[in-house]
Amino acid sequence: MSKFTSKLSMLILIISVFLLTACSSGAVTSSPSPTINSPIYTTTLASPTLSSASPTVSSASTTASLSTKPSPTATKPISTNNKQLSGYVIGIDAGHQLKGNSSLEKSGPNSSVMKAKVTTGATGNNSGIREQVINLQVAKKLKTKLESLGAKVVMTRTTENVDISNKERAELFNKAHVDFAIRIHCDSSDNRSVNGLSILIPDSKNNASIYNKSKRLADSLIGPMCKSTGAANRGVIQRSDQTGFNWSSVPIVTVEMGFLSNANEESKLITSSYQDKLVSGYAQGILQYVKN
Repeated sequence: MSKFTSKLSMLILIISVFLLTACSSGAVTSSPSPTINSPIYTTTLASPTLSSASPTVSSASTTASLSTKPSPTATKPISTNNKQLSGYVIGIDAGHQLKGNSSLEKSGPNSSVMKAKVTTGATGNNSGIREQVINLQVAKKLKTKLESLGAKVVMTRTTENVDISNKERAELFNKAHVDFAIRIHCDSSDNRSVNGLSILIPDSKNNASIYNKSKRLADSLIGPMCKSTGAANRGVIQRSDQTGFNWSSVPIVTVEMGFLSNANEESKLITSSYQDKLVSGYAQGILQYVKN
């Protein structure tokens, strides 16, 4: 009985040592997962969360940066104020017509002088092209230019075959309440060497009410027109005998664009490229006039 008890005790001791060893080994190899309460593992577990959040913050920052960055159109506003003549009504008279009218009309309301209603104008010595053709070509180009700048344009004629007297042309502008009017003409002289550009205006004595503005318009036009074309500047000249001036109640000028009697000037006046230069000068001068 004592031997059996001794052996049993020994077996229990061996089993206890084995179990103790096994438990000790299991604690090391299979420790419980860290909990949130452990400061060490809390930091370790939080790191991935912060690391994961970091790209999100970075992405949001990038998105905000892109969404608030000004677009090219925002940094370079497009100007819509290119209609510098908006609100202006401008009269353009392409001087002369296909056939003259020798019937007479008074040269002014208070004048006893009678003049032909309208003449046919000058003719190019070399080309044979008549003045009214060139005048209308330039007038149409000028109309297009001024309308592109916002102006309303009133034309006395748009074709050759009309019959409109100088008095009637002035009255047309008066009734349309134009802000100012430009009569487009070419010049001629018996002296074929004479050349250059001049502008005629109403005289200060008989047309005092429109003289100042007419002169200012002429002064604004002549510089740019001569510069644009290279034509000689023959100056601004007062005239009291122009029916188109004397019947006008609005500022008005007559632009003599050059001499069809001068071979060199004639060869330029009949070309579209030179007419474009004239129109450029007209437009620059008009813009200068309205700004002043």
